[in-house]
Amino acid sequence: MVKIQILGRQIIKVTHVSLKEFEANPSMIWNYDVMMHGTWDANAGNVLNDNAINEIAKYIDAGKGVLAGHDTVGFSMGNTLGLSKIADKFNIKRGIWDNVTQNGYDINKSWGYLSDKIKISKKGFLTQFPWNLGPVGTVLNVPYTHTASNAAKGNVWMEFEKPGIDVIENGVRKDASILPKGPNYSYYLTTWNNTAMIQTGHSNGESTEDERKVLANTLFYLKQLTHKKEILDNSARDIANPNKPANITTAVNVDNTTNISFRKPEDNRKYI
Repeated sequence: MVKIQILGRQIIKVTHVSLKEFEANPSMIWNYDVMMHGTWDANAGNVLNDNAINEIAKYIDAGKGVLAGHDTVGFSMGNTLGLSKIADKFNIKRGIWDNVTQNGYDINKSWGYLSDKIKISKKGFLTQFPWNLGPVGTVLNVPYTHTASNAAKGNVWMEFEKPGIDVIENGVRKDASILPKGPNYSYYLTTWNNTAMIQTGHSNGESTEDERKVLANTLFYLKQLTHKKEILDNSARDIANPNKPANITTAVNVDNTTNISFRKPEDNRKYI
């Protein structure tokens, strides 16, 4: 028997559901704050059916969080299959893949940006809770992965660091300069409103500590709604040290007890 060491903070509860189970009852999604689809490479080639996609679209429109994994938008899905059918809700542009065009596309080219290192390009709550991932420019290690004919037009939090680049037009390899300006072709993690796409998944279940932290932060970031009447809001954090109290005096009494008096700091007085 192998004892597994739990390193996480245990603040996210996860339920694993197979594709077959979900497609049989997609309304189960409403019992959760966030859904992630595709932790395996291209979700092991299994594409969500239209009934499930329609339910996910309603879920997104209601403000719930959805995270798309590697090769679940773009790739060979075009604009008619799986989550790629609702790529606009992720603000993702789709290309073709291996000259497969029958599924539709936004950009008539294929591209892939490849690396096992990513760099933080945007700072915010996503990079700070529950794990502080570092400032802009911090390089993190992830399993080797890539984009696959999907490009981000939303907020890009992390990009591939010094990636290999493969761009193909009409079956011929070309320079990346032929790609239309605007989208980010080298993104690793992008968000748009209450959705996100991450390139986690190409490694077929393998991960690094950095990647697990990025994934946890992203899932937490996507938690949008609650019906509770009270909430612990971890996004509202006061991490600065308070001002020191003033006029501190001490007095030792005859019974060997000590009295300490002080004036409340200016930054606290208005709240007390």
